[in-house]
Amino acid sequence: MSKKEIKQKNSSTNLNFIDGLISQTLNIKGISIVLTMYSQFLDKNQSIVYEVLTLSLTLLLLNLFTHMTWVYGGSWMAKKFASNYAVKIQSKIFGGMLIAVSFWLLSQILYC
Repeated sequence: MSKKEIKQKNSSTNLNFIDGLISQTLNIKGISIVLTMYSQFLDKNQSIVYEVLTLSLTLLLLNLFTHMTWVYGGSWMAKKFASNYAVKIQSKIFGGMLIAVSFWLLSQILYC
């Protein structure tokens, strides 16, 4: 796959804010993390407003940092690994890994 084909393929899927909002709303892992965080760290003896604001701000900052890391890291990797040479190397590495896993599975069947 050439860079031109990758650019053409990526230009056909433009996601917007609503797509991200729907994705996050339906993300059960994210919802369970928030519920667990509040149930574990809220102290009934402290001010509930202060506690909720502190936890919410901490979660916001953590999410911004991790999401931006993923966005910039993924963008960098997409640019770095899109050349034909890089794709050939990746194919050899991933193919070798598949062969190694198949031998491991075969050994598990034969010797266990």
